[in-house]
Amino acid sequence: MSDKTHEILTIIPARLASTRLPAKPLADILGQSMIMRVYNQALKANIGPVLVACGDVEIKDHVEENGGIAVMTDPALPSGSDRVRAAMELFDPAGHYEIILNLQGDMPLIAPDILRQTVDCLLNQAEADIATAVVETDDRDEIQNPNVVKAVLAASGQALYFSRAALPYDTKVAYHHVGLYAYRRVALKRF
Repeated sequence: MSDKTHEILTIIPARLASTRLPAKPLADILGQSMIMRVYNQALKANIGPVLVACGDVEIKDHVEENGGIAVMTDPALPSGSDRVRAAMELFDPAGHYEIILNLQGDMPLIAPDILRQTVDCLLNQAEADIATAVVETDDRDEIQNPNVVKAVLAASGQALYFSRAALPYDTKVAYHHVGLYAYRRVALKRF
């Protein structure tokens, strides 16, 4: 990990209106909410400040009551990435943070090392604007499951495309996409 932690801001988008599991950020997992488990995993990565981009005051209050930082964003924003961008601009209008890590709020078991590795992709590759994480899988059920996002990579490791559908060819190994994105600030603004 680079010593440039002052350049990295982790933002966790969260909203109550999930279609698959309503109120999932506040769901109790062994005595702690899902959002605070994700927040604490992000803190363990030790790469810079962490904040939650909230679409609901209940989440904001909960995060702050548990010692976290939260920023209210417009609940009508269409995606988590839009919520992350809005929170970035509210929290850091002067642009001190060059790399913005978008960590999904439903990943309570995310390994801090994956966060560091994803950020390192941008720190070590000046030509890259966006980095994401994938893990290799040979699980046929997972490769065929439409609830699992699969990544198809070039030999260089660059992502060619992502798909929920079964991959269009019979492959023995595929890549499971992890809901994690690192953006250069300018790339997130372009998005």
